[in-house]
Amino acid sequence: MVDERGTAVERIEAARALIRIADRVRLARSANDLLYPEIVSVCQGELSAVVDRGVARLVAGDHPEFDLGVQLALFINALAPSEPEWAGDAGHRLAAAHPVDRALRELV
Repeated sequence: MVDERGTAVERIEAARALIRIADRVRLARSANDLLYPEIVSVCQGELSAVVDRGVARLVAGDHPEFDLGVQLALFINALAPSEPEWAGDAGHRLAAAHPVDRALRELV
């Protein structure tokens, strides 16, 4: 549909905007809807930055009212094929921040 409508650029920009705030806003499982390969490839910087900010937030003891750990795990998994070393490190940092078990189960 994106190709039919000619909205690929807008779709990526919308995804980029949501990714940028994912450490502050509940996306939950719908975070997966952002992680199409073409979005992940152009939003690698935003994904890694939001994971870093989110993990720092959890390490500082700031646990929001939504499951931030799950969102971060989904983003880590999305980057794992292209950034395996970073993803491994990010997964360890997330685990050390003691998120809920569900987040740990999401990590690949």
